Amino acid sequence: MTDGEAGSSGREGRQSAMKWLTIVAGVTGIVASVVTVVQWLESRPDDTPAAVATASAAAPTPTASTVGTAATTGDDALIRADQCVRDVGDAEHPLMKIADCGPGTMRVLVRIEEDFTDESGADAACQAQAPTYSQYYFSTERPAAGTQVVFCLKEQ
Repeated sequence: MTDGEAGSSGREGRQSAMKWLTIVAGVTGIVASVVTVVQWLESRPDDTPAAVATASAAAPTPTASTVGTAATTGDDALIRADQCVRDVGDAEHPLMKIADCGPGTMRVLVRIEEDFTDESGADAACQAQAPTYSQYYFSTERPAAGTQVVFCLKEQ
């Protein structure tokens, strides 16, 4: 064996290792892309009425909904007790619109205007004033400084 042959086989080994590393990196990139697309597809809201009704029926315990932006165009200022609403927003940014009562809607049991320090205050207020409620919604409307509006809702 000569020095040239030993160097040649070492170079071939490194080239082979580089090819395998390139293949592994390519496969990893493809898998990461597929996972990202799947997560994106699962995060998209389904706006079909059946999905809204199923989502409402699947949540028997009280849950809080908080609107994240004031740039929404919901019917918050117009919503009153005994009306029905439909959430036309998404999980992160609910948006209540007045709707005809029926499957996939929620009836407003009570409209409460108070200064809530946290979500547990809204939950306690709904429990006291509308014991049959199933969820509550913090409105984007602020009728007075330091006052929030909470709707205690029940699925139809």
